[in-house]
Amino acid sequence: MRLLILTLLIPLFTFCQIEITDRADIKWGEEIKFKKGTTFKDYIGKDKKNYFLIKSIKRGDAYAINSFDKNLKLKNEVIIDMKIRGGSTMDYEAAYLIQNEIFIFSSFADKKTRINKLYCRTFDKDTFKAGKLTEIAELPYEKKRKTGGFGLEISDDEETLLIYLNKPYQKNAPERYGFTIIDKDLNKLWEKDIELPYTEQFFIIENYTINNDGDVYLLGQEFKEDKKDRIKGKPNYKYHVLAYLDKGKKVKDYEINLEDKFITDITFKVAKNGDLICSGLYSKNGTSGVKGAFYMVIDFETRQIKNNSLKEFDESFITQGWSDKAITKAKKKEIKKDKAIELYEYDLKDFILREDGGAVLVAEQYYVRVVTTTTTDSQGRTTTRTTYHYYYNDIIVVNITPKGRIEWATKIEKNQHSVNDGGYLSSYALQVIGDQLFFIFNESARTYFEKEERKEMNRKDKKAYLTILTTVESNGEYEKEILVNVSEESTYPVPKLSGQISDNEMMLYTRKGKRRRFALATFK
Repeated sequence: MRLLILTLLIPLFTFCQIEITDRADIKWGEEIKFKKGTTFKDYIGKDKKNYFLIKSIKRGDAYAINSFDKNLKLKNEVIIDMKIRGGSTMDYEAAYLIQNEIFIFSSFADKKTRINKLYCRTFDKDTFKAGKLTEIAELPYEKKRKTGGFGLEISDDEETLLIYLNKPYQKNAPERYGFTIIDKDLNKLWEKDIELPYTEQFFIIENYTINNDGDVYLLGQEFKEDKKDRIKGKPNYKYHVLAYLDKGKKVKDYEINLEDKFITDITFKVAKNGDLICSGLYSKNGTSGVKGAFYMVIDFETRQIKNNSLKEFDESFITQGWSDKAITKAKKKEIKKDKAIELYEYDLKDFILREDGGAVLVAEQYYVRVVTTTTTDSQGRTTTRTTYHYYYNDIIVVNITPKGRIEWATKIEKNQHSVNDGGYLSSYALQVIGDQLFFIFNESARTYFEKEERKEMNRKDKKAYLTILTTVESNGEYEKEILVNVSEESTYPVPKLSGQISDNEMMLYTRKGKRRRFALATFK
């Protein structure tokens, strides 16, 4: 009888141990010690032999390009000269690997000349030999706190680059901006100064992109009244995509609205035929909730909606993972204040167009709670302390068919809360392989394992910190597995600075104290 009991207990004990998934292999690089104030900034790209990254030194006063070999061993490093005449330091803007060269963009706002300039310096990817510093664009300004700014976007084919110039403007005047389009040899293809047909108080620019033809698209939000005002119960805004075609000679204005529904977040892509593909989240209550998702295709020529699909999330989907107390409170509010039960504070994070013509929309719950406390000591002296709580919670995945119909929505439960750190180890990294989605994020063993499972675990495993791999299948079903036992590896993956680098590879950036390690996750 005793032997039988032992036999039954063995499977239970094994089940509750921290088992690592076999869906992906992890290759760890060597441990690197970073001096205080040094951190990884951007993954630039890779070739057949090396991975290229850029790091910030001395809290942004200097930068360096690093190359790592296929075993993730540091191979070469070059310090980027960020000095400009007079010994002043330029600000880092962006980095790209295009064919055989690394492009480093930087800017400098000159107090004497009142001109903010954008520069580029190239580096040979094999020798790290630096090219000359080339001036790309400039913005005149009057006051130091209003210098304008630069934004950079590269086309999918990496043949053209958009320099977005956010120009200083006067209060209540039409907002002004400009474009400079350059090729991979830094030759200027075209440029255009733009004055929006809206005043600053009635329009907000949210996003911009460039296609392979060198056309520029800008997403903005137009308010019927001052953006500080609200019309009770109704949206007081609509969205526009402004398209600048044929080197800016032709302009198209595409209007996007959902009539009586509040668009709470929106994104867009440009199809190969020029049609606009827009998707996002909407609310019935206001601008902070989410009741469902939408998807529409707007005809390039006529600017008419060719396809429009909405999916309202049902109550069970919205309240999945909620406590009984939270559900009861929401239902009372629905009855008393006529407020629909909705999700709270979700941000669009990814919009993926599939090769079959379908699409996937990904959103994550994110919000910050600020707590200020004031205490008085026996001498009557007061001390005020402000604490920032960062929340990165559930992920929503919405699948859209090639015909434009929203087929299903899945909510991946995730709870991440941190204090006064900007949510450094929170959020997720995403890998897309065919019709599968792989989400990687950090979670404690206490959250990952059920209460009954934890009873059978040893003390060390109960307190373990884990990196989770969640696989979402083409039908919306998902499975959570453990990718890394962080407590065993003694390093913490940073999802915000990790990401897909090839069809089946993800680069993971990890850190603990002054130590850094890169890892390569290869999906099977």
